[in-house]
Amino acid sequence: MAQQAQPVPVQPVETVQQGQASDEVRTASAELKEAYGYLSRELAMLGREIGPDGTPTPEQAALRTKMKSTLEGLEASLSAVNSLKGEEWKAAKVKADTIREQATAMITARRSAREVKK
Repeated sequence: MAQQAQPVPVQPVETVQQGQASDEVRTASAELKEAYGYLSRELAMLGREIGPDGTPTPEQAALRTKMKSTLEGLEASLSAVNSLKGEEWKAAKVKADTIREQATAMITARRSAREVKK
């Protein structure tokens, strides 16, 4: 007896595109969360460097302000990337990538500075 070929279920194009978009959102969200976590740790380390008296040098104060501002930008970008759709999402993704790159640059610079001190 010959077996009949079973039809292969085909997903509608919209479903496939939604799945791809969901993957992009998850990826962008994960990258932002990772950068936020690393930058938060660097900010905590900076706080320990400043010490219990809480009097930073001018360079430390400027870096702390920049780190806090970048953390706020990462939070805002994370919210935007997870909630916006279509063209608004694309614009939010570009901004999120820029903020994430700034955070990564700060993290890399701090790590390099620690390596030099060793």
